[in-house]
Amino acid sequence: MKNDINSLIDKIEELEKKVSFTTQDYDYYYLESLHNRCSEEPSRIETLVIGLSYGVDGIDSDVLPNCYNFAMHSQDIYYDKLHVEKLINQDGCKISTCVICWGYYSLFYDLSLSTASGIKIPKIYNPLFHDLHNLKENKKYSEYLSIIQEEMNLKNNDEIKGVMREMFDKFGSKYYGAHKERLWTVPFKTDATCYAELTGEEKDRYATIRATKQNKFFKYSNSFMENAKLFVELANFLQANGVRICVCIMPFTKRYMNIISPLYKQGMVDFLDRLETPIDFIDMNEQDDWGDEYFYNSDHLTAEGATRATTILSQMLEL
Repeated sequence: MKNDINSLIDKIEELEKKVSFTTQDYDYYYLESLHNRCSEEPSRIETLVIGLSYGVDGIDSDVLPNCYNFAMHSQDIYYDKLHVEKLINQDGCKISTCVICWGYYSLFYDLSLSTASGIKIPKIYNPLFHDLHNLKENKKYSEYLSIIQEEMNLKNNDEIKGVMREMFDKFGSKYYGAHKERLWTVPFKTDATCYAELTGEEKDRYATIRATKQNKFFKYSNSFMENAKLFVELANFLQANGVRICVCIMPFTKRYMNIISPLYKQGMVDFLDRLETPIDFIDMNEQDDWGDEYFYNSDHLTAEGATRATTILSQMLEL
């Protein structure tokens, strides 16, 4: 097994000499390989995870039964919906439970209109779904045209696709592992090498930067209206296919919770309560005490934190 992995790593390194790989390229091939695996072996998915980075970093797939994690950094409700529709309509999968990992701001967030759109949509979602969502309405759309075509050509490279599929098959289709570690970054200069080493003042600063940026999404009422409609369609589709639905807010640090707007949660709960579709709503910040040792930044869990959170979630949903 070790020799097979070393051989595979050599193949990837050879490819990297030909092509400049980025995090977004890795993210595309991760999602593409998952869909390929599901289409080649259509089966019952006991637990499907979708959502944004809180699902990538906060869910330990080993804890949940037959879990496939399609959550991704910066992924929004629109692309969550496309994943589910592809899995059921095209890949032929049967799903028992769908766990949707949201941030408090998710109903107000549209990836295609965000600052991350020019990288993530051309490199991940357009090659995967041939769908730009609202990118054409983005003020910088004209600047993205060349990268959109370049990425379509790159993602059609069968050699690269084959090696990346092989890699994810070897590692059990997991986002993190021996092939990819969680990388800690901090948006200011510090001597700390991890979140735990930050001073209290630095942790306050980190939480302020993260939550203040996310609080600005509240003004995007048009995105809220579109996302509300999309989610109703997604929930109805899942229910029609016999899927149990859980919307889950993953744990955050107390510093982050003190700054993120409470209006987000109030609006989210009011919205979900009005739906006719049965939905389990779990805010893990109400369930247990989460010390800083479980986080690698103000609002994302470490591997240990993810295992703890997923274990609690599994028990609550009786999975």
